[in-house]
Formats: sequence, structure tokens, C-alpha cells
Amino acid sequence: MFAYNHGRFTSPDPYDINLERQYSRSRRKGEEKFGRYITQPQHWNHYAYTLNNPLRYTDPTGLLEYETTLLGQKIKVNISDSISKDEQEIIKKKIDGAITLINDNASNITKEQQAIIRNITGINVVENGENNVSRSGIDLETGVFTITKMPDIIYSSDDKNYPSSEWVAGIIIHDSFHPDQYKRGLKFDTGEEGGNREREANAFTATITKAMGFDNSITAQFVELSINPGDRYKEPFEKSQLPTNPRRVCMECRHNKIADWEDW
Repeated sequence: MFAYNHGRFTSPDPYDINLERQYSRSRRKGEEKFGRYITQPQHWNHYAYTLNNPLRYTDPTGLLEYETTLLGQKIKVNISDSISKDEQEIIKKKIDGAITLINDNASNITKEQQAIIRNITGINVVENGENNVSRSGIDLETGVFTITKMPDIIYSSDDKNYPSSEWVAGIIIHDSFHPDQYKRGLKFDTGEEGGNREREANAFTATITKAMGFDNSITAQFVELSINPGDRYKEPFEKSQLPTNPRRVCMECRHNKIADWEDW
């Protein structure tokens, strides 16, 4: 907060480099970022605005980094400075709406399913290609979910309301399943293995979105993705017959109960 009559800020910047270090996609990148931060003494003064150089730098919202609660667990959300202020606000609203949906409907899923979703320890939103990140994904060890600002994923320049918070909740749920697969020793190395992991995660997501009462169109998309996970994995599955019934998907996956669904 800036006090114009005093000519200074009266509350400190809440940014915490240690959280940034902890939630980096890799330990090496976290240590590099921490090293750059502590070698700039102006960073140590949390009452300074943009390193005391507002003619060169800006911090447009102060809301780029914040903490929220997902199923009783504190997580950090970081929306990149490279994304415009208006877009940041739209994305923040969708993430907050998605997390609220998951929290408000937690009673409709099992404790085991809730524990899987709590694999999410942080959410980063970046421009496509920023820091060499070209696609959304989760760090299997740290649980930090990085989302690229791409059409149909979390932001659309044509429609501010698209995609919906229900869809964003779905992709959060989807990626929360991958660390669980990793902990159980399932492989991601080959195209076929990666395709199987995607199908399982999509089936898990469809199970959760159906139980939570999301719009049927959301659940239907994840059911479809559980059958055919997309072009990235297309070739391995052309060599074998794809399942025609979503009940057959993810038979090895103990968390999904698609066989209990009556029809689609």
C-alpha cells in the first residue's frame, strides 16, 4: 500500500523467494533463481517498488503470486509477469473459480480421490514458450503444475468466459493424477506408455467431474480423451485397436470406477 502523504509504501511486498525456490519446476532452476535474487540488495527491501526504479520496471497488479487453499492444503499460484494485467485477472478468476468448485464438491468424492488431487502443490501460468515451456504439465516430484497460456487451455482472446472454470478444474484434477502414477512406478518413457498414462488420468478426471456434478459436456470431453488422448500419442495406438467403450479404459487403474457408470 502506498501512502501518498508520506511518499512511501506502508506495507511490504508479500513476495517470498523461498516459496519461488521451492515451487520451481526443477531444483537447479530454483537455485539459480534464488542466487540471482539474493545478489540484488534492493530485493531485500520489501518496501521498495520495482527495485526503486519505477521508470524502468512495473509491477502492475501485485496479485501475480498468492496463496490459496486446495482441499485444505495451502498452494501457491504464480501468474507470469509476461502476461498482461487484464489477462492475469481473467486467468486468476478462472483458477480461483476452479479451486472453489473442487473444494465445494469435495464431499462427493472419496478421501483417496481427494488425496490424489492434493498432489497439486502449486500452479504456475506462463506464456507459451516462456522459459522453454511449450506445453502444460506437472512436475512429478514436486507437484507444481505449469499451465501455458494457450487457446482452449486456460485463456481465449475471443471469449473471456472460455474455457470455463469447470474445464480449468478438470485440467487441475487431470494433472494431479500423474504424480500418483509416478509414485506407483508406472512409466511415462515411451509414446505408448505416455498415452496410457494420459488415458488413465483422463478417465480419473471424468470420474471426478461426473461425481462433482460438472456440466455433462466437460465430463464427455474427458471420456473422449480417455479413449484417444490426442495426436501426441496417436501413432502407438493406431497399431492396436482402441477401446470403443469408456468402461474399458484404465482397467489397471485402481482409482477409477468407470465400470460402475450406467451409460454414456
